[in-house]
Amino acid sequence: MADIKSRRPYRLTDEKYDEWFTGFVTWYLALPDTPEYCNWLRAGLQALDDDYFAKRIAAQQADDVQMDASAAWRTSVSALRTLLIKLRISLLSLVPGDDSVLHLFRIDEEVPEDPDTLVDYATIADLAWQPHSAEPEYAYFAARLNNIAVFCDDVKAKRIAMRQAITAFSHASDEKTAAREACNERDRAIFSFFRGEDLPDGFWTDSMWGLPSGGEDEPGGATAWDDKPIAKMTIAGVPLVGILAGCEEYTGTVRFDLRVAWAKKNEPAPDMPETDWWTDVEQPVLMDADGFPLQKGYVYYLWIRARKDGEVSEWSEVAFILWPE
Repeated sequence: MADIKSRRPYRLTDEKYDEWFTGFVTWYLALPDTPEYCNWLRAGLQALDDDYFAKRIAAQQADDVQMDASAAWRTSVSALRTLLIKLRISLLSLVPGDDSVLHLFRIDEEVPEDPDTLVDYATIADLAWQPHSAEPEYAYFAARLNNIAVFCDDVKAKRIAMRQAITAFSHASDEKTAAREACNERDRAIFSFFRGEDLPDGFWTDSMWGLPSGGEDEPGGATAWDDKPIAKMTIAGVPLVGILAGCEEYTGTVRFDLRVAWAKKNEPAPDMPETDWWTDVEQPVLMDADGFPLQKGYVYYLWIRARKDGEVSEWSEVAFILWPE
């Protein structure tokens, strides 16, 4: 593993910080175990490194699980909706020109797209079907009509699994963050001690800090905001409905400014607005139908920048997403 030198390790991604901290621990523990090198800060240092690695990997695994669970739920919802749509078409063949069978099984209305409404629709259809399940005139369609309850139960089960996976991922992410903060607290303490010591030339340049000044900015060096966020937009699923607007994983601050614009699909992309839609907030934020003008067939555009102690980063490149029709 190559050493990473950084004057601001808190700005590194989780993976890069883990690599940096491992190198830092190796460097520090190779120093003499004496008070001149603040040996009271050595205790448990390797354990902090090991714990952060374990928690980071656990969070990655939990993220994979919740992504898979969400995909499985979406697939289940799609299967239920497809079943109902096809039944609405096929059942019309029972008595050509007579669509009363659709009303009989309560599927005469268009099959909804919203998952919660879809489950209600399917449940009502199944309740209407059950009293007629043994009637011979529906024998050819019985297997598919019986599948309404089966598919509906599958959607419910997978929704529970998805929510459990999302909760587990949130918990794992919190543990990862706490483990990283513990590492960062220790490296800051060691750094602070050495800043005040009269050490020989080269001590810092050869260290994981990589600067003779012990990490202070030097003329022409990088600023506190040498990285700009990468904007990210996703369609929110159950129980949220809307667009999640934010950025890729970003360390060093939890506060952001966001600017949003929109245009009809196939129209030219708008310029970045002059004013924020949200200022000094945590990300991601939910653009929902109650608090934001979401319109079917419109493309939404996002710019985001980081904010801390009155300073701001550069604006991100634009991200965009289509609100489904």
